[in-house]
Amino acid sequence: MVVSAIVNLSIIPVFASSTSYIKNGVKLDKPGKSQVDGYIRVSGSTDNNKIKLLVSGGDKQVWYDVKLNNGEFDEEIWFDKQGKYTIKVMVYEYGRKYSYGPGFTVENTEESDEYLIPAKHIESNDAVIIDTAREITKACSSDLEKARAIYDWVTDNIRFDYDKLEKHKRGQYGNKYGALNTIKTRKGVCYDYATLAAALSRSLGLSAKVVEGDLNKGPLKGLHAWNEIYLEEWDSWISFDTTLGATTGECYFNFGNDEKIYTAYECK
Repeated sequence: MVVSAIVNLSIIPVFASSTSYIKNGVKLDKPGKSQVDGYIRVSGSTDNNKIKLLVSGGDKQVWYDVKLNNGEFDEEIWFDKQGKYTIKVMVYEYGRKYSYGPGFTVENTEESDEYLIPAKHIESNDAVIIDTAREITKACSSDLEKARAIYDWVTDNIRFDYDKLEKHKRGQYGNKYGALNTIKTRKGVCYDYATLAAALSRSLGLSAKVVEGDLNKGPLKGLHAWNEIYLEEWDSWISFDTTLGATTGECYFNFGNDEKIYTAYECK
């Protein structure tokens, strides 16, 4: 099952002063400081219909979708490593072509746990994610109980989107992915299940990974995604797979791990 794609977006050069904060139809608010502690808000306005953010630093480049509200945008970008990061607005042209808008460089001074902070498609700082996580775990007192409540809720409330899977297999990458889109539409592919479970967990202070590997189970074949959650009271990580839990009816909570935990929390 194909769950994610690495998209090599083409860039059309637009030459302008590198110090400009107004460029290519985009006004980017100047950051108030050159150093930040873990995250930064990127805001501004544009008369373009579609823009993205390209964040470079920490040995990687990440493209972020940008939500426009009457031409205005306000995004929160988190960093897991110390060092300098360059943030550029990229303006959609046509097809898969983008051109440069304004940008700036900041230095992140705080090292963060990458499995606790918000990330692309893991919007654990969104109010919808936070409120949902609190509601479904309000009767829980331990990390194990919270992890199981999240597994049960995602398994019971999200349905697998086979149409989206087929589109992805055909190379149609215009689909929306991630925790926030999944909790709003109540459907997704395995990557969506995993990012939603990770976002719900991180919003509660539980370290959560999205793990990728191969799967060959019935109609679900190919690249697959599931979760690992850290339980402080056990000082260990456990694995759960909400996609397989939802589509097979079998138990995939803490699969292949500590039998003591599994026995105490068998599936319904």
